[in-house]
Order: sequence, then C-alpha cells, then structure tokens
Amino acid sequence: MTKKEQILQLQEQGLTVGQICETLNIYKSTVYYWTKPEKTVVTQLKKRTLNRERHQNNFRSYCVSRLNKSRNLAKAKGHVACSATPEELMVAYTGLCAICEAKLVRTTNSKVVKRQMTLDHDHTTGKFRGWLCSVCNRGLGLLGDDPQLVAERLISYAQTPPLAGSGDGANSVAATKLFDASIAL
Repeated sequence: MTKKEQILQLQEQGLTVGQICETLNIYKSTVYYWTKPEKTVVTQLKKRTLNRERHQNNFRSYCVSRLNKSRNLAKAKGHVACSATPEELMVAYTGLCAICEAKLVRTTNSKVVKRQMTLDHDHTTGKFRGWLCSVCNRGLGLLGDDPQLVAERLISYAQTPPLAGSGDGANSVAATKLFDASIAL
C-alpha cells in the first residue's frame, strides 16, 4: 500500500492530521499534500508572493547601494555620476549581461560559473546603459569606453588579425620569436 493510500485510509477512519503523522511517522506537509491539496496550493501562493515582495525590496536596496558606490567612484575619478534611479535599474535588470549574456549574480561566493553584475554608465553624460558582468564592464572601460570605436576595432581585428599573413609561415615564426622573447623578460 502506498503512502497516499495509507493517508487516505486513516483519514477515512476519522484520524486527525496530527494522528496520521504520528501513526505513519511523516511530516504534516505530506499529509496536507494528499488530503487538502487546496490548502497546499494557497500556502505556496502566499509564500511565493511574500518571497517576491521580499526579493524586490532586497533588490531595490541593492540597486541603491550600487548607485551610491558608483557615484562615489565617479566622484573620486572625476567622471560624471550615473543619473539613473533605483527603479530604472530594477526595470533594466534581466539577469543576463547585456553583452555576453552570462548569468549575473549579486555576489561571487558561488562555485557555479556566474559573473558579478555591475551597472554600466557613460562617464561623460552619466546616462545608464545597462547591467554588465564585471568582465565585459572592465573590457569596455579598458578599450576606451567608446562603443563605436570598440566595435570597429574588434570587427577589424577579427576579420584581419595583424599576424595573419600570406600563409607562408613567416608571420607565425615572427610571432613565435616575439612570444619567446616576451617570456624571457
């Protein structure tokens, strides 16, 4: 006889939920699942609603803290601070990096390959551009923060790499010597 059948049989005999739990040595949630599915569904919906509200409140405070950190860094570096509101940051968040589409997380304590999220803004106008992973945000900054120039250079490089030659092997030999020389330093 299955657990479900045992629970239903004991319920028909008039036992309470507590008595069924003691008799079968199971949790109340298991009994409710089989005897009162409507109560289980309502409870789950309430929990989801509470969790959603709690998550939104936590995320809003996270956005406020990130904005404050970003504004303090901009002030220290002489950039224009991000002009976005916490609500704009919340609306723009999709959970993925806007460039590489890696999954974003608030912290990097997980062993799963996820990237810490950073808010990206134009340093000259202060306009919020979107949520990026820390790698793409650093890359954009290191490449001059000019999206048009970065795109042109990356496309140009991908189409004709500087060491791609006529195929006679001369460039690969030169590249090997250059690499060996850089290791020797």
